[in-house]
Order: sequence, then C-alpha cells, then structure tokens
Amino acid sequence: MLTVVILSDAPDKLELPNDAVETYEEIPAVTELPESIATDSAERTTWMRRYTLDPARAEEFVEFLTKEVIPARESRGFTVESIWLDDDKSQLTWFVSRMGDSAEFAAAERDWEESDQRAEIFAGRPQYVTGKDLREVTRLR
Repeated sequence: MLTVVILSDAPDKLELPNDAVETYEEIPAVTELPESIATDSAERTTWMRRYTLDPARAEEFVEFLTKEVIPARESRGFTVESIWLDDDKSQLTWFVSRMGDSAEFAAAERDWEESDQRAEIFAGRPQYVTGKDLREVTRLR
C-alpha cells in the first residue's frame, strides 16, 4: 500500500485507484510562511540574477557557471539557491544568497567583482551574457 500526501486546492478532482491508496492526507496548496523562512530571511540576503543569453552558447555558459563560477562564489560565502534556464535557452535565472544584510551582501559582491580570482576565471571567455537584470528579492515561500 501507498500513503499519498496531496498538495492541491482541489484533491477531489484527482483520480486515484482505490486499491493503490491506503490513506491520504489533504494539505492546502497555499500555507502560511514557515517560521524557518521568516527567521532566516532576516539574516540572509538573496539576489535574483537574470541573464539574457546567446542561445547558441547557453549550454557552454551553464557548464562554465556550474563548474567554475559557482564553486568560486561558494568559496566566498555565497550560496546558489537554484538555477533556471528557459526553454528557448535565451534566459538564465539564478538566485544567490549570503548570510548578512544588504550592505554586507553588496560588500561581498564588490569584493568578488573586483577579485583576481574572478578576473582569472573570466579571462579569455566569450561574452555569454548579453543583458542582466539583478535585484534583491525576498523569499515568500
């Protein structure tokens, strides 16, 4: 038998075979903000980084980002929360966070941007990114 947890506003519209389910529990799809997120958000700053890419170079950029840029940023105290690539490979969005307030994040970001480490990583690389949208965001869920 299988225990199923349904995260849906309309669980009655789901069709589940009676013999496949021993029990199920209905949980509303939208819940209150978990206390752990509310507590964490006061101590952590997160930025959304949305890049416009040349789709022909998107896969090469993703490999570069994941194998070289992200490990370097993580060694400096940043955490990459998630990375998203749209279906036509023209937009890559990633969320990067760091413990501390906005000013501390900005100082760490400046240190990264001006570092020899970053200059070495990007030396001789093609221009993968043709546009950027960078902004601080607040996690709601």
